[in-house]
Amino acid sequence: MLRASAKGSQRVITTRIDAFGSFLLVIITFVVCVEYLGFKQALGSGIVIALSLWLTKKSTPLFNFRRVTIVNFWYLTYLTMIFLPAFIVFADQAGPYRPRFLFAVHTALITVPVGCLSANAFCRFRRLETEQFFRAKIVPINNPKRLRTIYLFLLIPSIFLSVIYIRSIDTIPLFYLWRNPGEYLQVALLREDSFKLLDSPLLYVFYVLRSVVFPFLVIVSLGVYIQTRKKLWRNLFIGTTAIALFYCSLSAAKLPVAAIVALIGFLIYFIRGGIISRRTVAILLIGVLLFPLGVAVTAYQGLGTLGDAVSDIVERLFYTPSEVAYYYFEVFPDHHQYLMGRSIDKFARLMGWAPFNTPLYVGGYAARPSDLDTVAFNSAFIADLYADFGIPGVLLGGVLAGFVMQWFHIFTVRRKKTVCSVALYSFLVFTFWFLNSTSLPIVLASNGAILVTAVSWWFDRQPVHASKRTLRESLEPAAS
Repeated sequence: MLRASAKGSQRVITTRIDAFGSFLLVIITFVVCVEYLGFKQALGSGIVIALSLWLTKKSTPLFNFRRVTIVNFWYLTYLTMIFLPAFIVFADQAGPYRPRFLFAVHTALITVPVGCLSANAFCRFRRLETEQFFRAKIVPINNPKRLRTIYLFLLIPSIFLSVIYIRSIDTIPLFYLWRNPGEYLQVALLREDSFKLLDSPLLYVFYVLRSVVFPFLVIVSLGVYIQTRKKLWRNLFIGTTAIALFYCSLSAAKLPVAAIVALIGFLIYFIRGGIISRRTVAILLIGVLLFPLGVAVTAYQGLGTLGDAVSDIVERLFYTPSEVAYYYFEVFPDHHQYLMGRSIDKFARLMGWAPFNTPLYVGGYAARPSDLDTVAFNSAFIADLYADFGIPGVLLGGVLAGFVMQWFHIFTVRRKKTVCSVALYSFLVFTFWFLNSTSLPIVLASNGAILVTAVSWWFDRQPVHASKRTLRESLEPAAS
């Protein structure tokens, strides 16, 4: 009786928090829009966000932070990185391009939830299954020996490839930065040479190794160690993490190292069923920011303060993504015709077309005098869709993006809850966040959504969908 009463009270609290969060979001949208656009536009934006919230909540618990999902994490970060800053960008820019930019930004709040609901209907998915995934206890993997063998099969070649990468570059940016603090421009040039402009047939492999393979191996080894407490997996976690952090830091790029720490945080969160202490969150946030701040402070030593470095990171996270997206709407089709799929490298080659480097072209168009000649403006998925197919592409592509995100969610939560499936879900939550700064095909391919899903299945083969009976069995110990 007491347990049922506690659960009822928790549901009431969650419902109230959700209602308050929704109300607050509508008010914030209205106020920001009034400030930068005007009252009439604010009414329209308020209606859009209210409709979007209603649609989204049919698929995922939006403001229940003990139930973070792929969709609601993307949704909340889209609001803070693209949607709300779009009003400021609108005010900062001039010309006839702004309305179509703002229209596209708004449509994603409707089309993506519609895509999620379409995936639910197609897969006959219920929100209760998400709750079961969080509440279920982690069960042992089917074949621990197989997992260990495949893990080493992936780790050992990755180490050798890391050595090849180091031998492929003339000057390692991180080491140069240590020896020459304050030379931010030279470090930026070396960073370009170490990856984007690297003359190596293994360039794509090096990128996947940095953004997909090493991060996923780190969280798998940590997950297995947390479950088994075996010395072997503890050593594998420590060793893999050390190698991964070293490899990912060599180019002095801020994101790869921060991504590993963030993925560790997501894994801990999902292993604990969505419950994580404030102290742990604070430690993880410090860990995520430590390397980016260190690089920024060292690179700009003598040219700025710690506050300037923090301000630069905040601007890159919460203003630049929306600003960069705007330029796509200015460039296409007024300065270049729509690409009709040429920005999708593999698709273009399959069709016999010359691939088009959209970020490099837009970067060259919008670059400031202080930017490098090779500056690339990677942008949110709606910007790439617009560059390829115009507004119809944004509308249909938004539905597709929502469908794909929700399908990956459904696929994962319906599997048995092992450390492999939890690691997979942690990775998917993080990698779909990149839809705010890159295209859907890149998230699926280069950023590893498809690859990691396949590797996770390879680690621990099991039926694609767990039966309802299995879900109930895994849920019973947690409920007892």
